[in-house]
Amino acid sequence: MAVRRVPKDIIPQWRLVAARLQGVPEAVGATIQRFAESQVTDFKDRIRLQAFVDFKRKKLSPWTVKAKHAHHLDPRTMIAWGNYVNGIKVIRSRTAGGLEFKIGFDPDVRAVNYDGSTSKLTLAQVAYIQEYGNITAGIPARRHWRPQFNRMQRMLPTLRRMITRSIVLSMAGHH
Repeated sequence: MAVRRVPKDIIPQWRLVAARLQGVPEAVGATIQRFAESQVTDFKDRIRLQAFVDFKRKKLSPWTVKAKHAHHLDPRTMIAWGNYVNGIKVIRSRTAGGLEFKIGFDPDVRAVNYDGSTSKLTLAQVAYIQEYGNITAGIPARRHWRPQFNRMQRMLPTLRRMITRSIVLSMAGHH
């Protein structure tokens, strides 16, 4: 039995395929980074616009309104000095499983009190208290993280399409 030769134009160029595959993780990471950044921008805009139901339903206490006014601070919920909303960011890290993207705050960044002094609380702690409330302190839950993550979850099919496109483009040699 004679061995048939496979025509050269049918044999995959494995080195080229391997080289193109090396660019895929970077392309996917960049796509996820862009998506996460767009979601952070959307979240910040929605906080600034006070677009969360609980921001409208659960007004600031008279004491808070008075304190903000006395220090000439922004009267909107979660805005006072701006460090809360400006502190929300994409945190990218490498793990054993690859790249990981989180939306949140740098863990050591502290909140700013109405008088301009540094709070004992981190921005993440303030977020938790605002999200779930604190009955003892008289702070109602002002949900904004959970509604935003629910909104982001509905965007996952879009992210999936973006990732697929970045893989296809990377494999085609387009960066």
